[in-house]
Amino acid sequence: MAVDATRRRRHTARSAQELLDGLLLPSTEHTRTPHVANVLAQARDMIASNERLDMARLSAELGVDRTTLFRWVGNRDQLLVEVIWSVIEPLLLECVTAAEGVGPSYLGRVLGLWVDAAHRSPELRAVVSRDPERALRLLAARDGD
Repeated sequence: MAVDATRRRRHTARSAQELLDGLLLPSTEHTRTPHVANVLAQARDMIASNERLDMARLSAELGVDRTTLFRWVGNRDQLLVEVIWSVIEPLLLECVTAAEGVGPSYLGRVLGLWVDAAHRSPELRAVVSRDPERALRLLAARDGD
């Protein structure tokens, strides 16, 4: 019995990105600016080190005023959401691209890869272990809630 070639098809990065775009992920357009990218990198390092995301310390380490930091990234919860999505998005894209198949079997493979990738991510593990209720609330909230 021949295996249907479409069932073994790998999804390309382009089709994976189109799929992610359809998920209505939070907008990360402003995170592509250099200063916000630096903030995200510093915040991710803090979180990966299992430290509390401290806006005063973060602004001091970046050499900017707290007011400037808040203007760039919003409040602590907004920055935490951006940090989490900055970790989730590339991991999910990698899983969508790596999984093979179509339909329910493809979705199952994506989810299996995602669980493994999320479990290995130091940032996600730190956020969820430190404050699981806050992490779930922030990720499940609609924009502006």
